[in-house]
Amino acid sequence: MMNTKRLVQASVILALALATPAHASWLLGLSAGGQMGLSHTGGDVDEDSFLIGANARMELLSIVAAEIAVDYRNESLDQGDISTVPVQLSAMFTLLPFIYLTAGVGWYDISVDGDLKEQFGEGDLSNTGYHTGAGVGIPLPGPWSFVGDARYVFLNYGEDLENFRQNADYYQITGGLQYKLF
Repeated sequence: MMNTKRLVQASVILALALATPAHASWLLGLSAGGQMGLSHTGGDVDEDSFLIGANARMELLSIVAAEIAVDYRNESLDQGDISTVPVQLSAMFTLLPFIYLTAGVGWYDISVDGDLKEQFGEGDLSNTGYHTGAGVGIPLPGPWSFVGDARYVFLNYGEDLENFRQNADYYQITGGLQYKLF
């Protein structure tokens, strides 16, 4: 019984020692940054759309990471604009140094204006979607790193629309800077 108690105490002390900022950087990391890029929806939209946003990443052992990203994108059509605010939650797996795969889910707040309101109606177009992709993270001097990412988003408008396709799948290519907080 006494040996078990000492083993638990030693484990707690070791865990607390490793949790100090000087030792925890290899175990757990947090970074935040901004990103911008292009997105393109197939079908009814012929042009690329500008995308801008921010993200926060939590890394575990520099192999697995979780990211939350919030972006803004606007697609201009002849009949009006479709604005989307994707909120994506992603899991990232590092394959090789600097290269990772990502997959996740998201909530996409979709709004329309102009003549598109007649086609889409007054219903809520916001919907959930899924994404998959790959990226690179290249360390820069100091706490900074460059992050480049390409994702394909599987998304539907969620209702049957006349004269407009229901599928809203798109791809996005972004780049940005991450600042490592710890």
